[in-house]
Amino acid sequence: MRSKNGRRVIMWLLLSVLFFVSIALPFEVLVKAQEPRTEERGVVTCPKAVPEKGCPWTAVASTGAIDDQSLTLFAFDAANLGFKPKVAGTIVARYNVTNTCSHPDHTMIPGWTILEMGSTAPMNSVVMAQFYRVDKCTGKQTVLCTVANRSNPNKPGECLCCSFPKEAVDFSKALYYVEVTLYSSGPTVKPLLHTLRIY
Repeated sequence: MRSKNGRRVIMWLLLSVLFFVSIALPFEVLVKAQEPRTEERGVVTCPKAVPEKGCPWTAVASTGAIDDQSLTLFAFDAANLGFKPKVAGTIVARYNVTNTCSHPDHTMIPGWTILEMGSTAPMNSVVMAQFYRVDKCTGKQTVLCTVANRSNPNKPGECLCCSFPKEAVDFSKALYYVEVTLYSSGPTVKPLLHTLRIY
């Protein structure tokens, strides 16, 4: 009987030690593993102006659909998407991309080649956008391009771009969306997504 009680005491002591070690870890360590490491794809210098002829798709950051796992972290501030006070981690938001070419220029292939992301990324933060093509029948997803703003405190409100082939966007064959990830390493680090454009 004493042997069984002794084992129980030892087990509870071990569990208590593990618990206190886990809560004693710095918050930054707990969220560090969430930092997005996806390689950028098709990164280019943003054009100085959108082509005069065409039908660009645009979205302000506060119009995105927030992933369920990010609901306790995100906050909208007018047009921007960022973090609530005193929290950190990873926010994921998605933006449905529709065909903005209307009559008389209606076409299923709008001729887009650029995804542009306007964001602010202070030190120890990341703002990343990925443009996805989704097969209309199977739902299979393909990343067309990826752009990221990483720890860039000297350029608040910077626009960054990535490119993809003109024929990659064909609304007769597929659907499209942009997925944005915001990563903050600590509660005082506040990255922001401002805008998205495809043209």
